Amino acid sequence: MTHGWMRVVAAGLFTLITSVGAFAQGSSTASISGVVVDTDGGVIPGATIVVKNIKTGESFNTVSSGAGTF
Repeated sequence: MTHGWMRVVAAGLFTLITSVGAFAQGSSTASISGVVVDTDGGVIPGATIVVKNIKTGESFNTVSSGAGTF
């Protein structure tokens, strides 16, 4: 009888642990960062960066910093 309860508890814990990652999938926010560099590895300040969601068509524009970061 004790082994039956242990199996139920183990199955419940397994389900809980493996499903935690699924909750993060519904997030509606994200972030992208990087450094704009030329072919020689030098940073490019003031570069325009455009990120576009191909599913929704929505786009976000930004400009790289003086250190080339965005």
